[in-house]
Amino acid sequence: YLSGITVAQVCNMTAGFGNYLDTFLNTIKTGSGADVSVYTEDYIVKSILDEGTKFTPGTYSEYSNSGYYLLGRIIEQVSGETYREYLKKSFFDVYGMDNTGFIGDAADNNKGYTVKDFPVESPITYEIAYSAGGVISTTADIEKWLKNYSNDKFFNMVDSAGGSYGFGWNIEKNGVYTHGGTTPSYSSNVIKDKMNKINVIVLSNLS
Repeated sequence: YLSGITVAQVCNMTAGFGNYLDTFLNTIKTGSGADVSVYTEDYIVKSILDEGTKFTPGTYSEYSNSGYYLLGRIIEQVSGETYREYLKKSFFDVYGMDNTGFIGDAADNNKGYTVKDFPVESPITYEIAYSAGGVISTTADIEKWLKNYSNDKFFNMVDSAGGSYGFGWNIEKNGVYTHGGTTPSYSSNVIKDKMNKINVIVLSNLS
């Protein structure tokens, strides 16, 4: 399935994968009657791989939630742990991110709101979001991650991607890096100004 595609290409959105969320969100809109329980991690991974790539890897850049989903599976294969276990042990526990977890955890008690198409209660399960958006957190915990993990060495690697996107960040001008995300009922945005040492984190239960 992944012959000729590198992990770096997946991280930098140049692997050619599409966006599985477009397909799945269209099937679980309000009133669709869809049973979201059938969308397991294995089912979604197979769907992504069966769809194939949209363009020749390494020739173009296009944001891909499908790529992020596959990266979660790669982490599990390499580490021998579940994605949840790996993140908790390697990041949350290390950086004291005590209020960070996953969709469906006991701490996931904030209802989301949306203006149309989706119910107040988000239809997104952990299995659907997984490594493309399955983490829940707070501004304070994300700040801990930014201070401890996103160091100069890491951003030198981001810049080495050679484009406008590298290893999870949009590369802006003058040492500014950004990333946002939206699922039904929730949205977020993070801005890191490395030069001026400023972090901006916005989390919302509205989309």
